[in-house]
Amino acid sequence: MKIKRGTIREDGMVFWKKDSRYKDSEYWITKEKYDKWTNREKSKSLEYAAKNREKAKIKSKQWRENNKEKHRAYSLNWQKQNSTRVNIKNKKWKKNNEEKYKEFQKKYSMSVPEKKQKDAANRRCKKRNQSPVLTINQKKIVECFYKQAIRLKERFGIQFEVDHIIPISRGGLHHPTNLQVLPLKINRSKGHNKLFIWQNYQSPLSSDE
Repeated sequence: MKIKRGTIREDGMVFWKKDSRYKDSEYWITKEKYDKWTNREKSKSLEYAAKNREKAKIKSKQWRENNKEKHRAYSLNWQKQNSTRVNIKNKKWKKNNEEKYKEFQKKYSMSVPEKKQKDAANRRCKKRNQSPVLTINQKKIVECFYKQAIRLKERFGIQFEVDHIIPISRGGLHHPTNLQVLPLKINRSKGHNKLFIWQNYQSPLSSDE
């Protein structure tokens, strides 16, 4: 077993550090002494940080940049263990920074438009109690519909939307079996009709003959 500071031996002694002056180059101290020295070092560290805030910020930033994965894992773990504190802090920040939050939401929506469309559909369906509980695979299929709409837009240069075959206003469910991808113009022309029938659709680009 690798010995590190704080390791407790069978006799209750606590490992402090490697030191060639002691047996096996290991310096062990009592639990009381360990607690006293640990608190002393914490106080020194806090005192130094208070006097050198700018240096500490720069050092912390450099560490985060050089250890992105570790920092992300630590942050996610901390947020999970302190979810209540995080929620309170987020609500307070949103309240005090309404304009910044709106700008952030706008940029985020632009970066993941399929999520914005999906969330909007979910809200409409929940309002009407038409959002059934989906399995993990069904949720993945729903995600695919919205991603496909984005891919088609990038491929053809026109806007596509995920459409509810039977409209929500007419009792249609937000379920993979009731979804299809349509060009925006066709979807908007469909309106609240019960079903979209391709044969009855006349493209705005077609002739009047």
